[in-house]
Amino acid sequence: MKAELPTYVKILRQELKPVMGCTEPATAALAGAMARELLAKKPERVLIEASRDVIKNVMGVGIPHTVSTGLAAAVMLGILYGRVDQGLNILSSIENALEAEIHAFIEQKNVEIVLVNHTSPLYIRVTVFGSAESASATIAEQHDLVIEKVKNGKTIWKIDPSDQLASQSANPIKDWSLESILDFVDTCTLEQCGFLLEMAQTNRTIGEHGLKKPYGLSVGRTAYTSQAKSIETLEQAFEYAAALSASASDARMSGCTMPVVINSGSGNQGVTAILGPLIVAEFLKVDKLVLIRALALSNLVAIYLAQYKGRLSALCGVFTAAIGTCCSYVYLLGGNREQTSAAVETMLANLTGIVCDGAKRTCALKIHSCLQSAAMTANLVLHQDVRCTSVGIIGKDIESTLLNMERLCHIGMEETDKTILQLMIPASSS
Repeated sequence: MKAELPTYVKILRQELKPVMGCTEPATAALAGAMARELLAKKPERVLIEASRDVIKNVMGVGIPHTVSTGLAAAVMLGILYGRVDQGLNILSSIENALEAEIHAFIEQKNVEIVLVNHTSPLYIRVTVFGSAESASATIAEQHDLVIEKVKNGKTIWKIDPSDQLASQSANPIKDWSLESILDFVDTCTLEQCGFLLEMAQTNRTIGEHGLKKPYGLSVGRTAYTSQAKSIETLEQAFEYAAALSASASDARMSGCTMPVVINSGSGNQGVTAILGPLIVAEFLKVDKLVLIRALALSNLVAIYLAQYKGRLSALCGVFTAAIGTCCSYVYLLGGNREQTSAAVETMLANLTGIVCDGAKRTCALKIHSCLQSAAMTANLVLHQDVRCTSVGIIGKDIESTLLNMERLCHIGMEETDKTILQLMIPASSS
């Protein structure tokens, strides 16, 4: 099914937005701030009910404006200091947070976290209690999709998330295809997608910042110092793109207070899908229209594949974003549609199965590895016949392969996802 052209622009604008810090802590803070706003006073006790993927993605990642980590700290930051009107950018509006106040509340055992099974992978409900009053806010399916608000037992807001998501697009993303995305990319204009240039510069800024200052494991800085500083070859452009993307992740995973443009709810997917095509396009000295088309292709493919993988799952989201980047490399280097299709298959054959064990410093390693794979795959499909059809999980075409990946992720990896959280929090196994 071929989507109408404005649909792609609408989805790009919905999915690509600047957010400070890792997205799951922002979601947790937003839910906390909403619950506090409903209660209209500082709570005496807090109950956090969350899915395992939310818990694992907040556990080890840095949170802007605090040295704390973990779900309780993120929620309390929102409750005590957050502004609801900031949405997912809530962490950017918090200044002068008192670590002692956050920790005192947590250490007094006034915060309880409950693992919720049999729910959306992206689910969090924060309930706050004060004397004889209570209030709760629930976010599910998307990082800023509020599905319920309750005050003193009375529901004051409730929606069906599936109905809400369906209404966002007359043409569901799963009805897209690689062909329909390429049809759009071949005809999109600067007027339609020029905003992608500003998005790209936002991610470049934090990437360059991460190259200058030691954050996390300094994956990007280490990769950058080991390569030539002047980019004179395509391989050097590929290497710099991987280093710059990793350094952006190094910074944001450590709580850097600079924004990152997200893709499919993930900043790491955003830097992966954006910085590769930006750097390679600049090296090739293509005109502005070709650059925005490469950015559109990379990000739309990443969004499309994320519908099958899921926003949060047992599989790392970076690998699907890197497939988008690989498609943009093939496009920028003059590849045809058959080679673009082969790139998707080859990347899926290589990277499917990289597990997500939570947002943390080592995410930068996965970004660097996946973008190295994107460069290798682009070179392979442009110079050899490397179709992987009907090999392993690769089906007879891309659509059947994506259904295989979806089944692997949501059925085959279900126990893996549970085991990952059990390894991270042994007590959760009960």
